[in-house]
Amino acid sequence: MDAFKKIVIIEDDAESCNLFESALPEASENATLKCYPNVIDFMNEVTATQSVPDLIFIEINLQKINGFAAAELFSRHALLMKVPLIVFSNSRAPEDMERLFKLGVARYIVKPGKYNDMVGVLKKVGRHTRDDVWASTPKDFLLSVNH
Repeated sequence: MDAFKKIVIIEDDAESCNLFESALPEASENATLKCYPNVIDFMNEVTATQSVPDLIFIEINLQKINGFAAAELFSRHALLMKVPLIVFSNSRAPEDMERLFKLGVARYIVKPGKYNDMVGVLKKVGRHTRDDVWASTPKDFLLSVNH
């Protein structure tokens, strides 16, 4: 994850956030992670600091502003439009993946249930640079330990 030093996850499930936090150091020694329970808290921080992360992970099923609305918002935001957004969700619905790909989301990850799978997926993300993390086709959009 050399290209991604400052990572954010927007996730309202504390258990998922904790799994992510515990797995990240094994995937990258130098990355830092900040968890936000919702898009509003994240956007307030961006607005206040005018600072953005190198990479954003987001759950699609969030309260108030869900991942679909956030993808649209981020794609039009001057500071966030070039920050890769990776959906990190339990949903396996093909229509969700297709919609998010069309919205310009970089990748889609179905949440791994096991620690080792989480580390593996994060290492796969880490092999990319900021420029090539975006999937070029819908076929490449889903990122998992097996893909």
